[in-house]
Amino acid sequence: MVSAYSLSPAEIRLIKRMLLLRPKPTNQMILAYFTRPGRDLNHRIIAEIDSGSRGALEPPATEGETLAYMAAVANLRFPDGRDFTPQGQFYAPGGAIGQLRLHWWPVGQGLFSSGALTLSGRRPLTWVFDCGTVSGSSLLDAALDGFENSQHAISSREITVAAISHFDRDHINGFVRLLAAHRVRMLLLPYIPLWQRILVMLQQNISASEPLAEFFIDPTGFLASRGQIDEIIYVQSNGDDLPSPPSPVPFEPSGSPPEEDPLDVDYGKPPEAAEHDPARASKTVSVRFLRRGGSIRTAVWELVPYNDTKLLTVPSATLEARVLPDARRLLRASSDAARDAALASLGGIYDATFGKGPGPRNRISLFLYSGPLDQRIRLETISSSHPVGLREETTRFSQMYTGDARLKTKREWNEFELFFQPGQRLANSAILQIMHHGSKGNWQSGIASALAPSVSLFCSDPGSRPFHPHAEVLREFWPHFPVQVDTRIGFHLSARLRL
Repeated sequence: MVSAYSLSPAEIRLIKRMLLLRPKPTNQMILAYFTRPGRDLNHRIIAEIDSGSRGALEPPATEGETLAYMAAVANLRFPDGRDFTPQGQFYAPGGAIGQLRLHWWPVGQGLFSSGALTLSGRRPLTWVFDCGTVSGSSLLDAALDGFENSQHAISSREITVAAISHFDRDHINGFVRLLAAHRVRMLLLPYIPLWQRILVMLQQNISASEPLAEFFIDPTGFLASRGQIDEIIYVQSNGDDLPSPPSPVPFEPSGSPPEEDPLDVDYGKPPEAAEHDPARASKTVSVRFLRRGGSIRTAVWELVPYNDTKLLTVPSATLEARVLPDARRLLRASSDAARDAALASLGGIYDATFGKGPGPRNRISLFLYSGPLDQRIRLETISSSHPVGLREETTRFSQMYTGDARLKTKREWNEFELFFQPGQRLANSAILQIMHHGSKGNWQSGIASALAPSVSLFCSDPGSRPFHPHAEVLREFWPHFPVQVDTRIGFHLSARLRL
């Protein structure tokens, strides 16, 4: 324990980095971050650290770790420096089981979020939900650097589970860089039939010469060629007979945890629509389908995806067969001319089927629930970059990632509620990423009170078109601790977990 007259090694590392910041904070400013009742610190301590006579063997914390700590101090009383530095990794005494870290990175009009669970004696469980923006590559660069620092802080080089909610640019254009830097054990994608992926590609005006065109034809091949992915799992769309995931099983700690926790996955059979899909054919990565209503689990945590894809237009029985040859030609073409010809042929097929003009819009998005398996697990020692409605000792702290999903109609809400009600998953979802950047087109009045989040995250660029979030959506979530994640400010939370 840190005495009234001393600093912990983690705090010394943070101070060393503060002394390297530019503009450099004064000694008095630095002391303010570590002063608390009953603790007597003075300028001499800062001078000793600066000269190397105190804590000489301690390396400086990273800039990202230090800025996260400084942001937490602004909104929370006395955060623990050990929660922000790699050498201060979590140690679990007397009932404490781990450390939870959540990040929504500031990428403007887009989405890039990550989470990590560190347990004593186990490898970290890490997850990423979407990685993209249309607000500029410099924002993505900075966010990826921040994510790299967060991984370093828990001594992790891999992502356990990554998920792509849908195929719009502002949610996927950072994944190539992410995959190049980190091994991904499991990548979740909403399964969308080939004919529908091509329709989305045409509607986004993606040219045949763009590398992203390959993603729409064969997402498996595109992503597997960009990095090390152990397994790609496609999540099937919901339907009238979609079963809900079973209630979670309570956690029982074991004496000797494995070096790498296995992922318990509910695998299922592929749908008939995937029979000839090139996305299934891969020699470099395992391709599986999640059982409808299935989940991914570790010893204490679960990730539950929900594919909210809605086919607003049902294709003719022959459309898939007509699309497949040109899709393969597009994928195998060796010149821009051949690619343009294949794409033009596909455009003609869709014009003949749906008519010219904007055409049908198919709603595609993956929800992802993240939370503990055991409802006895509770939070303590919460540090966050913004004021939140989470209470210490609360058991309600699960996260609901929504991408660009819709909860606009009564039917959409009822299906969503029915799926996530078992095991109190919906009731426990206290940290909510608001759908589609806070667009009123994806929201209905009453959603905020029904969900009652303790944190409401709006990920957008309010100063640029389409000016999300819309005022009526923000107004409804105003009592539920709204946080604007924009081009400058992200949301970060760290908390210890106790059983």
